[in-house]
Amino acid sequence: MTDRELVSLALAEGFSEAVLFDAALLQPQARIRALCTPEKCPNYSRSWRCPPHCGDLAEKERELRGFSRALLLTMRRAADLRDRAALQRLSDAQTAAVDRVADRLPGSLRLCVGGCRRCPVCGCPDAPCRFPLPRRGSVSAYGIDVTALCTSLGVPFAFEEGKVVYVSIVLWNA
Repeated sequence: MTDRELVSLALAEGFSEAVLFDAALLQPQARIRALCTPEKCPNYSRSWRCPPHCGDLAEKERELRGFSRALLLTMRRAADLRDRAALQRLSDAQTAAVDRVADRLPGSLRLCVGGCRRCPVCGCPDAPCRFPLPRRGSVSAYGIDVTALCTSLGVPFAFEEGKVVYVSIVLWNA
């Protein structure tokens, strides 16, 4: 699949932006990973793909260094930010669209807001992951500063009243 075809596919899946970049641009930040706490995230300690079970930041950085290419995907939608169920449906739709794009990239790693969520209830920490592939993770667990990344790629990123922006990253080797 050519770069142009990949971007066209992503836009056809409903993404607002689809930007290819060198995966080496991703520089994990401890201050971002520090957002992964029980007080700040409901997924903390409830998923194999989130801290503390997913490995430390150094491990996540080594994993990122195993990829050469990356695709930033944003999905912007009007939303009532008080309606948790509607926000979850939008997030699920975004994750499904990420999967449809990433399925075309063998061995890819998919990073989304909120992490994996493949199972209605994760077996963590009592049972092993039921779906270790395709690999998924949380953007925050990998320490990725979404605002800085979007800015460096020329993609507008700002919180707006009545709108939600979901940002995902797909990594693979070309």
